[in-house]
Order: sequence, then C-alpha cells, then structure tokens
Amino acid sequence: MLNRESKVRIILVWITVALILATLLFIWGNSCQPKQVSAKTSQSVYEKVEPVLSATFGKGVITHEIFRKIAHSVEFMLLGVELVLFTCLVYGTPYKYTFQIIAFGFAVAGLDESIQIISRRGPRITDVLIDGAGLILAIALIYLLRLIVYLIQTIIAKKKHRKQNAK
Repeated sequence: MLNRESKVRIILVWITVALILATLLFIWGNSCQPKQVSAKTSQSVYEKVEPVLSATFGKGVITHEIFRKIAHSVEFMLLGVELVLFTCLVYGTPYKYTFQIIAFGFAVAGLDESIQIISRRGPRITDVLIDGAGLILAIALIYLLRLIVYLIQTIIAKKKHRKQNAK
C-alpha cells in the first residue's frame, strides 16, 4: 500500500509528464505550421506585447524577429524547468542527470528544426543554439536558486546551533 506522500509524488510525476508533453506539442506543433501561418501568429502576439517591449527597452529595439527568438528561448526555458522538476520527482536530485536533461533538450531542439524542413521553413543551427541556451539558462537558474536556499538554511541552522550552545 502506498503512503500519502508516495501517492502525491506519483500524481505530481504524471502532471509533470503531461506538462512536458503539452510543451513538446506546442513547440513541434508550431514548427509544423507553414511559414506564413507561423509568422502571422507570432506577429499578432508581438503587436500585443510591443508597447511593453518599447516602454521597457526602447522603440524598435526588440523587433519581431528578435521577439520570435526570445519566444523560442522561453519555450525551452519552460521545458528545462519541467525536465528538472520531473527529474527531482523521479530521482530525488537532478544534478546527476544534468547532462541527460541538456541532451534531451538539444534533441528536442534539433527535431524542432528538422520538422521545419518538412514544413518548408528555414531551419537554422543558430535556432538550436538559442533553444539550448534557454534550456541551460533555466537549469542554471534553478540550480542557483537551490544553492541560495541551501546556503540560507545552513546559515539559519548554524545560528540556531550557536544560540543553543550559548545557553
């Protein structure tokens, strides 16, 4: 019989798997679209966020093309977060599996660009690198956040230990 914690973990694993699959479908689904449809969709989103981008970075600094590259990177950042979460839930620690997470992310990016060949779009190796950079950035930020939390917990524990010894 599984305890409550194990049941919750199993549910979280399946939710994470569903999120990963949804992200993959989103990434690859967009790559299956003809160039004109994809450009029109991203242009529509760009027009909605362009005022915020202009106010933040200056008028014309973030062009539609740059926006598309940022969007790709953000998609892969999301995938990176999901893959690290999945690895934590299944194996307890993601650190030993960092190479596999990155390799999987680059395989997804490579397949994404390969799909664009079939849909008669212009695949680029630079897009694979941009996607991979987003994935690696997400992983690095998660690991940095985990390190900061660990250091804070260590400092608090040492202060608590000193207080107890001072009594």
